[in-house]
Amino acid sequence: MKIGAIIQARYGSSRLPGKVLMPLPFPDGKPLLKHIVDRLKSSKYINYIGIASSLRNENHAIEQFALKEQIDCYRGSEDNVLSRFLEITKKERLDYVIRLTGDNPLVALNELDDAIKLHIENQNEYTKSSGLPLGLNYEIVNAKSLLSLENEVLCNDDYEHVTTYFLKSSQIKKKIVHYELSSLGNMRCTIDYPSDFAMMSILMNYINLQSSDVISELKKVNLNSPWIFEINKNNFQKKQYQNIMDEFEDLKKVLKEYEFNYALSFLSAHFSDTDTKHTTNQ
Repeated sequence: MKIGAIIQARYGSSRLPGKVLMPLPFPDGKPLLKHIVDRLKSSKYINYIGIASSLRNENHAIEQFALKEQIDCYRGSEDNVLSRFLEITKKERLDYVIRLTGDNPLVALNELDDAIKLHIENQNEYTKSSGLPLGLNYEIVNAKSLLSLENEVLCNDDYEHVTTYFLKSSQIKKKIVHYELSSLGNMRCTIDYPSDFAMMSILMNYINLQSSDVISELKKVNLNSPWIFEINKNNFQKKQYQNIMDEFEDLKKVLKEYEFNYALSFLSAHFSDTDTKHTTNQ
């Protein structure tokens, strides 16, 4: 079996340009992408690693990184990320695909390897995790199922986010592996804002970067130096919402955090009134 990890990565970023190649820990560490690649090379099951980037000139630096690391870099459509995954899957004749993103330097390798084994043994088409710190969750999909998307009617989100079709579909065999990690569940271990990079740069001085048990390393830091995770805890994470009410629930948290009490009261009353009218009309 050929089990491939595909890392989608681009050099451009509105909040932190060039983050995927910035050194961690700053200023003398190895590039962010190399942390991901090195961890994946230690997997029990992954036997192919590739980077999916776009044709924009700025991503030439990512291609040069891949050449240095002796891994593949496929460059395709900027907006149609799914097409990049499909091309790599066909070209490399993959059997299974693990989707990763280039702004998440920590890989929960023990959990990922266990999930790969579970996915294959249970003959799932799609497996994803939930409950891990933000930036450590994973997705696994059968290559056959991924390639079948070429014959489906897809929306823009499906092309941009690659796996949304599987999350919505009731026609595939899928598994959500949920982790009960109440002390770690709200951690941000992804890099989007400068403060995320600052937190990760400090964190990497406190953990064993060679350990495959990242969760245990994070638990130790959280026990002894919990202040580290306060640095970026209020950063807002973009999500894909199914409806306006789901979006409003997250908006309420932001309004509460920054004490926009009048706006919160007004919007809460509006949405409550909307719900009442909707129920009455039914």
